[in-house]
Amino acid sequence: MAFFRPAFSNAVRALLVLVSYSCFSQSSTVRFQHLSLEDGLSSTYITSIIQDRKGFMWVGTSKGLCQYDGYKFKTFQHNPNDSLSLSAGSVRVILEDRDGILWIGTSSGVDKFNRETETFTHLFQTYNLPVLSMHEDRDGNLWLGTSYGLYRYEKKMGQPLSFLHNPVDPNSLSDNFVTAICQTKNGNIWIGTRKGLNKYNASTGRFQRFLAKPENPLSVQKNIGNNWILELTEDSNGSLLIGTMEGLDIFDLQTNQITFNNTSLPTYAMLRDRKDGTLWRGTNNGLFQQHGPDSTFTTRYFLRSETPDGLSSDLILALCQDREGTIWVGTDRGINLLPPEASQFRIYKSYWKNSESLSSNWLQCIMVSRDNTAWIGTMGAGLNQLNPRTGKVKRYPYEPHHSPYTTSSY
Repeated sequence: MAFFRPAFSNAVRALLVLVSYSCFSQSSTVRFQHLSLEDGLSSTYITSIIQDRKGFMWVGTSKGLCQYDGYKFKTFQHNPNDSLSLSAGSVRVILEDRDGILWIGTSSGVDKFNRETETFTHLFQTYNLPVLSMHEDRDGNLWLGTSYGLYRYEKKMGQPLSFLHNPVDPNSLSDNFVTAICQTKNGNIWIGTRKGLNKYNASTGRFQRFLAKPENPLSVQKNIGNNWILELTEDSNGSLLIGTMEGLDIFDLQTNQITFNNTSLPTYAMLRDRKDGTLWRGTNNGLFQQHGPDSTFTTRYFLRSETPDGLSSDLILALCQDREGTIWVGTDRGINLLPPEASQFRIYKSYWKNSESLSSNWLQCIMVSRDNTAWIGTMGAGLNQLNPRTGKVKRYPYEPHHSPYTTSSY
């Protein structure tokens, strides 16, 4: 199916001053669109977002699973009287495998979704395992990270193989609380826990641990910045990106060097933009965008109460990019959409509580001077001087009885 491209409201367009990004060197301010309860979401607390091969968006929430077709949401929730409904109310993670099958990790296990009947089959229901992470390896096996260990599910066998922490075995999993799983291009499987990073050796079934503080002080093992791993993904250049409770570590798998970027902000979600290769990073203090390989986050998008088209929350829990290039940002207050063309513009509007914004949204003329200052004439609200470097506006209202230098109102 042809998926939708989010469109800006014509009414809102008429109220915006859109100054081309190419006119200024400052990073652009963008306008987010929002999806919330009013649009049919079952909950505004978003835990995961994916797009399937048919173009549908699937959203995991604290109150069920939502399917979005570009126009409306369809919700699947737990019904204790229906054994074919979702196994639990809270959805933690969603995965589509190579065969197009949807797997849903919930707070009590993992479900296999039947698209034709729109029903769920519950796997290992007797285990009652809260699923925190999922990954399909190159052999088609499903890896499940739970709060009680790591499990590998071979679909043909139908039974999971468990990997658990053993306090007397340094080659076992470092912790049973498994938060992230990633297989890199060289075939290695990496497992993130709340007590360190692990590399799985398939030939031996053993694990190599990477800890912020090595268990053996004399060890030459490379350390990570923080033991609580939240997210794992492989970069295009072959590095392992490690989102931790304190920032981002970059593990160069070729040189075995780890670069720390401890920002004291947890990295809950990461996404590599297909459009320009920049890295999006979701934290509890806004959304960050990394430009270049130096791990410096040069653009920050965050909640501003005076801008209704900003982020709906500073807590970013999920990131996804759809086929059209739109970035989906899942928060604890709904979904924010950033269309690919949005970052080409800076948006200036009038906010009645902000004296450094435009004096009116009803505009008559614009002129840019040699020093790149924008002079904006309004209908009845005077002249505005816009500084493109700071984004601040100085207003010159019409005051005929106070100064010969004020502007005319028409």
